[in-house]
Amino acid sequence: MAVEDRFRTLCEGISHPKSGEFAELLCDVLELHLKKSSDYGVPGDPLLNLRCSSEYGIDPWLATAIRANDKTTRLKSFARTGVLENEGVEDTLLDLSAYMLLVLILFREKADNKDEATRHAGAPGR
Repeated sequence: MAVEDRFRTLCEGISHPKSGEFAELLCDVLELHLKKSSDYGVPGDPLLNLRCSSEYGIDPWLATAIRANDKTTRLKSFARTGVLENEGVEDTLLDLSAYMLLVLILFREKADNKDEATRHAGAPGR
C-alpha cells in the first residue's frame, strides 16, 4: 500500500480529538522535513547533509542523534530559565520529532547495509 493510502486509511480511523491532533502534528513534521530537505539535501538524497558525517568516521544515525540531543539541551535550558532566544519550544519539539524519525531511518539503513554485507561476505569475488 502506498504511503499516502496508508496514511489516509489510518486517518479515517481517528475517533478521538487528541488522535486527530497527533495526526496533524505528523503532517507538520512531514512538512518541516520536506522544507528542510530542500535546503540541506539534494534531489537524489534528501538526507545528504546527515550522511556527510561518515566523512568524519561518524555513523550518520549517531550524528543525527547528537543533533537531536542539541534540541533536548535547548529544552532543558527552557525548563531551567523559561526563555529561548532563537527558536520556540514548539519548533524545537517538532525538530526533535523529525530528528528522531531520521535517526530511525538512518539506523535501519545501516542495519540493512550490514545485513546485505553479511549476506555477501562469503560470496565469490568479494
